[in-house]
Amino acid sequence: CVGCVWFEDCIFYVVNSSKINWLNLTSRQGSTLEDINSVQSIAIDWLGRKIYWADPSKQSVINIFISIMMNTYVLS
Repeated sequence: CVGCVWFEDCIFYVVNSSKINWLNLTSRQGSTLEDINSVQSIAIDWLGRKIYWADPSKQSVINIFISIMMNTYVLS
């Protein structure tokens, strides 16, 4: 596992530096966040409800808004 962060009842983790996966510990449902091809590290902004990750292929830091209750993840 390259990176792992926890937010509310979900764990977001990166394997092989390529995708961000998530697992809801309450419902035991999980998936992979789409349209993400390269991840070096991840971090959580608990107050702003966003995940940030470094994308070395684009040489940038990208974020995504988290809405755990609705199971939606919006790239911003």
